[in-house]
Amino acid sequence: MVPFVSTRYLILSVFFLPIIILIQQYLHGLLRDRRPVIAVIIPSARENSLQRKAIRNSWASHIDKIGDELAVDVIVKFVIGSEACRVHPDSRVDKYSCVSRFDNKPVTQGYKTHQTAHLQGCLGFLLTVYRPINITRIGLPIASTNHSKGNIIITLVNLYDHAILTKLSFSANNINTVVAVEPYVTLGIGSEYLLLIETSHPIDFLLDGGAPRGIDINYTFGRTLYSPASCDQELPWLQPPLFGTLSEHSVQHPKLYYTTSNKTVKFETKLRNTTGLELETELLKVELNTFKDLVFVAVVDTYRSIPDKIKLSFVWLVENIPDFDIVIKTDDDCSLNLSRIVNKYDGVYGRFKGAGGFIWWANFRSYWAVDHAGKWAELVYHSLTYPPFGCGSGYAVGRGLVGWIAANRRALRGYQGEDVTMGIWLASVETRYVDDKDWLCRRNCGSLAYLSNPDMSVSVNQTELLCQSDVT
Repeated sequence: MVPFVSTRYLILSVFFLPIIILIQQYLHGLLRDRRPVIAVIIPSARENSLQRKAIRNSWASHIDKIGDELAVDVIVKFVIGSEACRVHPDSRVDKYSCVSRFDNKPVTQGYKTHQTAHLQGCLGFLLTVYRPINITRIGLPIASTNHSKGNIIITLVNLYDHAILTKLSFSANNINTVVAVEPYVTLGIGSEYLLLIETSHPIDFLLDGGAPRGIDINYTFGRTLYSPASCDQELPWLQPPLFGTLSEHSVQHPKLYYTTSNKTVKFETKLRNTTGLELETELLKVELNTFKDLVFVAVVDTYRSIPDKIKLSFVWLVENIPDFDIVIKTDDDCSLNLSRIVNKYDGVYGRFKGAGGFIWWANFRSYWAVDHAGKWAELVYHSLTYPPFGCGSGYAVGRGLVGWIAANRRALRGYQGEDVTMGIWLASVETRYVDDKDWLCRRNCGSLAYLSNPDMSVSVNQTELLCQSDVT
């Protein structure tokens, strides 16, 4: 009977928790004559102690004075993942996650398959390079071209600045499946590229038949993108990563032939030094005991885990500071103008009265293109654009929205970034959007009217956050 009781309790709690939160919103509205409570949450990496120190010594040092002058209570909390990533940065798929690039087996002889897809247009292969290599030849994932027509164009693009590194053009019926790159192209360490193969007439591309991807010690191919248009006509990296009727299969990756001057590297995951991790944890304990402003949430601390950090910090707020009115989210490289935020607070939330708990007050980006490469690569949201979302440098959400996210935490998945994740989550709720350009999306060193200002630098004496142009 115990499992049955536990399951029934879980079902009842999931059903009634949103109702309880709504009742809290109603009772909270009856008590609006008290001092408003503003909670500020700042997702921060475990190692970013200098940024946290600069915030404590700069804008966050004024919260008591602002509270007394403006009759408001401001609470500032840094949100940190309770678990460090143990995979050494040199062994990670990218610097934004905690996934080893050695999880798969090394490339041997490629995939043996007779499956093909008759495709015309532009195929894009996302490429990440871990050690400098000189590309001398490219093996194309196509069947025999003896009876093909038209041309094949191969283009290698640097995803950082979209610069074309090389462009090769061939007659489809005159080339082999391995083509020379003359002169060779050097690809740098830690860089991302897009290898494009464009065909003017349908050509049979080899499929991997669902076989697991192998990887090379020096580079890996990521997802494959397809557009039926020409590569020049569309930006294929903005297309959804779908193959339509070929959704169960994908085209084989090209094979790169290269030279490298680097010494041989073992095909194994390198882990971070255990002593260093233990020291990091001890320093965080000292910081917590000293300042009492750290909140640890159960995630591995990486950039990709920030959406879960935000979600779990909302859960912590609902459970530990139940009388908060709004939550302000900012980053540990951003400066907040708290007095101006508080002065604007009544005007923004007073307009909506009882609906104030469902306000999202931010500088919104709309029709923002979904990216499939780099830091903001979207792996799970299949669309060309995102719903409206607030710039991550700073925004405020009412307690109703915070409570809804906390109550539905088990059903809400994270996406590539915290800002776009919030946009996707809150697109399904009766959210009241308040657009305010004073939450700056880009750093403005000359602005004094900002609510938040991003991309600041820590001063030499670690006492303040400075705009880059102010740093000497």
